[in-house]
Amino acid sequence: MSIVITSKGKDFNTWRAAGDFGKMFHEELRKRDAILTSEQSEALILDVGHELERRAADHDASLVRMKHLIAEVAASNDPASLQALMVEYWTVSYELFRLYRSATAFFQLSQELLTAVSGSVVAIAKARLGVAADMLPPMAVVAMGPTGRHEFSPFCRLQLLLIHGEPDPSLNQPLALLGPILHEVYEEIGLHLDEAVTPRTPDWRGSSAQWRQRIINGLESGESTELIEILRLADQSVLHDEANVGADFRTTCLGFLTVNRSAMDNLVTRLHSLSSGIGLMGGIRTERSGPCRGLFGLLDHALLPLSASITALSFMHALDAPETPMRIRGLLYRGLLNVDMAERLLEAWHLFNELRLGKEVTKHPQWDSWDGLCLDISVLSDAGQNELLQCLETVVTLQRHVGITFSSWQEQ
Repeated sequence: MSIVITSKGKDFNTWRAAGDFGKMFHEELRKRDAILTSEQSEALILDVGHELERRAADHDASLVRMKHLIAEVAASNDPASLQALMVEYWTVSYELFRLYRSATAFFQLSQELLTAVSGSVVAIAKARLGVAADMLPPMAVVAMGPTGRHEFSPFCRLQLLLIHGEPDPSLNQPLALLGPILHEVYEEIGLHLDEAVTPRTPDWRGSSAQWRQRIINGLESGESTELIEILRLADQSVLHDEANVGADFRTTCLGFLTVNRSAMDNLVTRLHSLSSGIGLMGGIRTERSGPCRGLFGLLDHALLPLSASITALSFMHALDAPETPMRIRGLLYRGLLNVDMAERLLEAWHLFNELRLGKEVTKHPQWDSWDGLCLDISVLSDAGQNELLQCLETVVTLQRHVGITFSSWQEQ
């Protein structure tokens, strides 16, 4: 499917917003044309046409440049070059977002970039490992968290795991070394990794058999801390895959997590413990303390409740889709959400992520200066604040729906 970065619809496959924009644009042009002479009217139409052509050409040129940079990343085996290519890529990407405000296009291309980066990182790590790398079993690098939902930006702390086929016992030591080397290379090229959820940590690397047993043990224990770690696998995407190791792992995880009542209970319980973004008086809630004091916590009160609710619903119905918009559409197509609710959820996803990326634009390219997703709602217009409030109310409704659905799911 082609990417139209200028499309800012309620959903990637919904072109009604583009149609609405066309009508509004035509109406505004008609109003201006009504007070002009015929010569002025002709000049206006020509100027508008030239401006649209210029913007379309600039847009297409930027998209071509981004695709070219992704291809260069995929072909590079030099960490310094990778870092420079990514800096240039993000400069173009954030500028396009600033102009066109499409979170969908931003994330889709970001995922393509990160996939290319991961292939190069694995190649560099294997080269540093030495001759033993040629004998390693096939492997995969899997992302979790926002990146697992295809919502990556350079401000994200990557949560990664390493999974590989069954090795010859003589390769246990090289495989143990590979995890820390991967972590090292990712950070060397300018990406930030989670300090704990990383292949550098033994718990987040292992063979397919080890991972299978790790999941079984965590689910059978019923311990909250164990379940929380295992449930990180609910949001995952494969960044580098050899011999379908990553794809098979995803299928295995889905099979275990969608039928385990302890895991689902833990997920729904934690979901209901998440704070609403609506205050006691029905307005947008601002923080009373902490780094977001006086501001709205976009992560805690908007992004996290929405994604967690959709993840829970998707797993109750064994829906295999990584991105939140895809999950919403999948739930709609199965009749598990009505059209109105699905559209409102997509509106919320787009708004929350546009606000997130809009804040990131002001910080680019200082990735390490990120101070959290704290939003000053006073800079929003009255209409903007009302739109945010309506989206937060939609998420609250969704959380209630998850609870009702979970009760029915338990009775099955």
